[in-house]
Amino acid sequence: MAGLIGYATWTTANINANTLTVMQLVAPPNQRLRILGYEVGFDGTNSANAPGTLVVERQAGGSFTNTSVPPKKVNDPSSVGEVLQAVSKNTQTGAPTSGDVLHVYPIPVFGGLVIYPLPPGQEDMVPGGTILGLKVTTTAQVNCIGGVRYEE
Repeated sequence: MAGLIGYATWTTANINANTLTVMQLVAPPNQRLRILGYEVGFDGTNSANAPGTLVVERQAGGSFTNTSVPPKKVNDPSSVGEVLQAVSKNTQTGAPTSGDVLHVYPIPVFGGLVIYPLPPGQEDMVPGGTILGLKVTTTAQVNCIGGVRYEE
């Protein structure tokens, strides 16, 4: 790993009391990604709403469409021209095929942002050419926004 840190985000997604894959992070062929942390926020205004759930899982393609969004470099002050190889996708129009579940996080939907940093040496690895998916479920109609910090 070259130590290039990337940040992939998804646009604000209206969960609408449903389950939605808000983002996929696709590792480049023959190069793994080290996930450093997850960030998720909701704009709910009612503290009585049940918490939402963030599921981090491995995913396969499936039959759906999405929008490719290039991740941004975090630690490239020299502007050497290194290019992030991973691709993030969001705005899925269907459900990708779920695989192994890596984490399940309950998150209050009553506003705010929750950051889940992964401990050093225990980061999630995304093998080359595979997909890491972030799936959110809520029982309330709320918007969700967030991102993933990772290393290539």
